[in-house]
Amino acid sequence: MEGMAAGKFGLAGLSRRLVWLCCGMAALGLGNAEAGSKRLPRVTVAADAVRGRLVRKVVWDGGQKGKTSEELRETFRLDSLIQEAAEEEGLDPLLIHAVISVESGYNPFAISGDGAQGLMQLLPRTARRFGVRNTFDPRENLRAGVRYLRQLLEKFGDLKLALAAYNAGEGAVARHGRVPPFAETQD
Repeated sequence: MEGMAAGKFGLAGLSRRLVWLCCGMAALGLGNAEAGSKRLPRVTVAADAVRGRLVRKVVWDGGQKGKTSEELRETFRLDSLIQEAAEEEGLDPLLIHAVISVESGYNPFAISGDGAQGLMQLLPRTARRFGVRNTFDPRENLRAGVRYLRQLLEKFGDLKLALAAYNAGEGAVARHGRVPPFAETQD
């Protein structure tokens, strides 16, 4: 993967989590949507085996170390729900896999120290905003989380900023005008 220096894709100063996500998306060509474009780029990983291997590595190495075979089966079981939610919002399912891997490690019952819940780690106020009644229901959580991510991509027009907003809050990204210098975006 020559030439994939962090600077080439504007990743300098990002957290390791965001770098993993952005590298995978850059390899897919998802980080360069035209300004003002209402449609986000979509790709078929099968079209490029090298890119596919990179993204699978990002997704599966990003949060799967030490998983039991039962936990991995759960990950695969969720794939159809992830595919469905991604298609509804016009996003690449691999992006959703990457976010889930980082946010919850595919644990539908995960709860963060800040109170974010479920696969896509929705805060209670975000869950209410998207009409989620049960944040631990994988289908509800996925649909709301993917819809929220789509809105962030449209609002910020930049994958790095959208991912930072998903992780640290859209207000923080808007205030800083860049990836905010918070622990959760720097580690």
